[in-house]
Amino acid sequence: MRFNHFHSYMSLLSNRLVIFVLVVILLPSCFVFGQDDNKLSDEPDEAAVDVASVQEMSRVFRAAANKVIPATLKIISHQIVSEPSNRPTTNLPEPDIRRFGDSTGTGVMIHPRGIIATNRHVINNGKEIEVELADGRRYNVTKFRDDEFTDLAVLWIKTDEDLPFARFGNSDRVNIGDWVLAIGNPFDLDLSVSTGIISARGRSNAKLKSGDFLQTDASINPGNSGGPLINVKGEVIGINTMIISQSGVNQGIGFAMPSNTVYWVLKQLVEKGKVERGWLGATTRPVTSSVAKRLGVQPKVGVMVIYSVPSSPAARSGLRPDDIIITIDNEPISTLVDYHRLEERAEPNKQHNVKIIRDGQERTLAITFVVRPPEAKSDPSQIAGAEIPRYVDKEAGISVLELPANVSEKLKLGGVKGMLIFDVLSGGTGEGAGLAKGMLIVKVDGKPTPDRDSFIRARQTGSIEEGIRFEYLIPNSKVPQAIILKK
Repeated sequence: MRFNHFHSYMSLLSNRLVIFVLVVILLPSCFVFGQDDNKLSDEPDEAAVDVASVQEMSRVFRAAANKVIPATLKIISHQIVSEPSNRPTTNLPEPDIRRFGDSTGTGVMIHPRGIIATNRHVINNGKEIEVELADGRRYNVTKFRDDEFTDLAVLWIKTDEDLPFARFGNSDRVNIGDWVLAIGNPFDLDLSVSTGIISARGRSNAKLKSGDFLQTDASINPGNSGGPLINVKGEVIGINTMIISQSGVNQGIGFAMPSNTVYWVLKQLVEKGKVERGWLGATTRPVTSSVAKRLGVQPKVGVMVIYSVPSSPAARSGLRPDDIIITIDNEPISTLVDYHRLEERAEPNKQHNVKIIRDGQERTLAITFVVRPPEAKSDPSQIAGAEIPRYVDKEAGISVLELPANVSEKLKLGGVKGMLIFDVLSGGTGEGAGLAKGMLIVKVDGKPTPDRDSFIRARQTGSIEEGIRFEYLIPNSKVPQAIILKK
């Protein structure tokens, strides 16, 4: 009996508790709704606004992609490879047994009469190259021309009708954060579109001899190479070229050659059959904070001259080490990428105005650039040859190599032997003191350093903590200069 009373009591308590909870939850809203001065909101639902914005963005992306998809095509490069023969040796002629291996990539039509832009590595020296349009039509490539420096190529197909083509946009107007779309054939999946933003500009890469890349996080994978990177207006602002990845597939860092560079290169390939680049013949380095402090200039403004190749326009014009090049034809220079771009696009055999800072004073030199010679070497360490063993001085932050007398003559160092600085560690003690690639170290703390062993002995007797004196020569100079390395 007591149990029944208890059960009834608990049920009543439970019901009251439920009612209390409901009152607590509903009372505030009832109170607010019941106020005379409170009205239903006229503001649009935020979720509805977001949906509308997303739908509008989708419409923009769709319109941009639909402009360029018809002009984007698959490139099939047929590789003809000789098969090894397992037949026993006879005096009979060996049959010509071959097999075809295909590699695929992407290209984009840039002229209605069958002119196509792509990457050089996509065609991959194919013996036969075909292209397949978005509508399935196939054409044989009749000829192509390529440029090793930028990994770009232009292809021709024969057609009697106008074909869909894409238009170039101005890559100089592209900014970090801009939306972009990458179109291509990743992993042989036809005409795949991915979206992303421009992550960075002016990227360089050691794999290519020339680099001024746009970086994007739009998905780029094997098979995308040579395809267009477009803006939201459906203009080609880059040609997708490579990725940085530890897995071999997209990890959010892709590179595209900017459209302005693509246009400049392909125009020359079409009109001249080759690319003629301007050449000044000066080795330069960035103006870091330590360089700026030593020379009394602003950091990240211009590039510093380290070395002028003998008989080059730079040498003939009198450019000296420590000169700061700040403009070429009034175009400002902030990075090495800026400098190399302006140098190569300076019309050869024509005079150009090069503004420099020397000893704190601005001056303008009128210099006639020339066509870049084949395998032109502006870096003394390149001329010396990478096959010569190097010694890495970690404490000084430099790597050096023993310079043979015949190479010293070639570098206009008067046959003097010494240790040539091959590389300088960014942010290291040597860079901070002003050491640079191409300097020939002839003494360390007064001890001659004609070879590797003498350099090592001289370094072991001194201390960078207390300060070490490096004496060096630069090309065309017979008087050694000195720098003190000290942490």
